[in-house]
Amino acid sequence: MGKLARAFEGLVAAPSPAAGARPHITRLFDKQLEWVVDGPPKFCLLCSRRAGKTDGAASWLLDGAEKRPNGLSLYIALSRNNARLIMWRTLERIDRECKLGLWFREIDGQLMVQHPNGHRIWLAGCKDKSEIDKFRGIPLHRVAIDEAASLDPYLSELIDDAIEPTLLDYQGELCVMGTPGAVPAGTWHDMTAGDHAWPTYHWTVLDNPHIPHASSWLERQRAKYGWSETDATYQREWLGRWVRDDDALVYHYDAARNATYEAPGPGARYCLGVDVGHDDATAFVVSANVPGSPVVTIVSATKRPEMTTAERAIRIEQLQREYKPKRTVIDRGGGGKMIAHDLLTIYGIACEPAEKSGKREAIDNVRGALKSGTLLLRPPGCEAVISEWSVLPWSSDRRDHHPDYQDDCSDALLYSYRAHHVAYRPEEVPPEPGSAEAANEAARARKRAAQELTAKAARKRAREFNRRAARI
Repeated sequence: MGKLARAFEGLVAAPSPAAGARPHITRLFDKQLEWVVDGPPKFCLLCSRRAGKTDGAASWLLDGAEKRPNGLSLYIALSRNNARLIMWRTLERIDRECKLGLWFREIDGQLMVQHPNGHRIWLAGCKDKSEIDKFRGIPLHRVAIDEAASLDPYLSELIDDAIEPTLLDYQGELCVMGTPGAVPAGTWHDMTAGDHAWPTYHWTVLDNPHIPHASSWLERQRAKYGWSETDATYQREWLGRWVRDDDALVYHYDAARNATYEAPGPGARYCLGVDVGHDDATAFVVSANVPGSPVVTIVSATKRPEMTTAERAIRIEQLQREYKPKRTVIDRGGGGKMIAHDLLTIYGIACEPAEKSGKREAIDNVRGALKSGTLLLRPPGCEAVISEWSVLPWSSDRRDHHPDYQDDCSDALLYSYRAHHVAYRPEEVPPEPGSAEAANEAARARKRAAQELTAKAARKRAREFNRRAARI
């Protein structure tokens, strides 16, 4: 029995609450009640931030649970961690306030919330196309897809190929929700504003009676960020409107200017950047530069979710054999330091720490290279980063990528791109003998030599282990 099957079989029905008890419905306000109780089979929620769509969606899922004992519904966010932070916590709060008797369980890695009548609500993440298949073949009653703008690159495939067929058995219902994306284009835009738009409910934080001070708070925000009421960011984030904002996206990739189908020139040196993901994907970006040329070519940009250290080691070795990079740099933030240590001591792969300081400056360097045409991408192997760039907006302070959007390949590209400029400088004046700089350089050289010895020993142990295994 697979993990999903075990998760679904691992919950049993509990005694039902008193008939007719629906306190989670009576707490809703008018903009939510319009669709929670008697909405169409398929619809969208296009809202501002803090409008109350998550509370409404939780009640909509609970309403479906009450109508279908022992059934199954599904909530999808960008990641399982997001699903836990957004919907799990919302259902916990509603359960405390309304005394519904919900059961909260994590079984074989699956987040399950069970109604007392046996109906289960599965909370899941869908980081990229590779996770779509897990939703196939499971009959569902109601499905809520959140963070639609972040899922836009594969939203159509998720709905058409996976979700809609699961609703066939029980004539199930589908709700897709989120705020407008950074640009008025794509699947999410067409679902809510296109010629064939779905029924769409729209309201903002100003309609939410639980935040009566919203108007004065927004006035302060406009003053803080220098927004007018027609500012594109304000219109999109706080009025929930699709607006054209050419400056909303961090990166401006133009295929006519930045795409190439030619291999890097002779003598090109390669760098591999690795962004380590835990809940997020792990990304690998290989870039090439001919010494003396300002042009950097991205030849490969790939990512995979939930990789083990062994799987990362295999992927890095594959790329190192193929491109023979002069430098392999890895994000050592969070758990990345331990992963880098294991890569070295267990698998014999030495990785340098990626340069992470001054991220806004690093982003600006890549933006400038895209604009000048000195950063080129080979589309056949770079779809993952091009897809990220098509929807990746700025953070609110415009110092980083927006935290709600995927940027795994974008970060790995920054590491790989910066590695060229660190590694290939014009001739440098050596530090003066006896100076602090000379001592620091000597210490770094000793550390690099020790790492290489450790890596050689690990590689030798690995070869010996493989020879012994082959004789068994």
